[in-house]
Amino acid sequence: MKVSFKKLEDMTADELKWIRNDELSQLSPSLRSHIRLRNPSAIERLIFEIIREFEMKLPYYEVNINGMLLQLLTCIPAKL
Repeated sequence: MKVSFKKLEDMTADELKWIRNDELSQLSPSLRSHIRLRNPSAIERLIFEIIREFEMKLPYYEVNINGMLLQLLTCIPAKL
C-alpha cells in the first residue's frame, strides 16, 4: 500500500487508479473527527517522524512510512 501526499486534483489518472475504498470508514465504532488522546506526545512524535521520513526520501522510505502509519493507528485508543 502506497501513501500519497498529493491532493486529488493534482493526481494523474494513473495515480487515481491506486486509490482504494476507505476501509476505516467501516470500523465499528467509527473514528471520530475529534478525539482526546491518552498520550498525545506519542502521536505527535510519530507524525513528525512520518514527515521527516517523507522529506528525506531514503531508500524504502515508502515502506517505512506505511509501517509508521500503522503504528499511528495503534496509538489511537480502542474505545473512543
